[in-house]
Amino acid sequence: MSKGNAIAAYDVAAKHLQVVQACVDHLHELGATHELKILTARLQRLALWATPVEPEIVKREQESPRPVRGAAIDK
Repeated sequence: MSKGNAIAAYDVAAKHLQVVQACVDHLHELGATHELKILTARLQRLALWATPVEPEIVKREQESPRPVRGAAIDK
């Protein structure tokens, strides 16, 4: 993605986040805990997805073998 496109996409996201923040504030005022819990889960997934990963970390994880879940550990 070119730098110009990245900046444009960021600007759109920032404007939408202002709307989301206003909605969250309003839900707090209404005491809408169920709806806030749903939004919290979605926002946490979004935050995880939006977190940049350094290329060195990705390469290291691809090179290192992952332990198999449920496998016995030799003692």
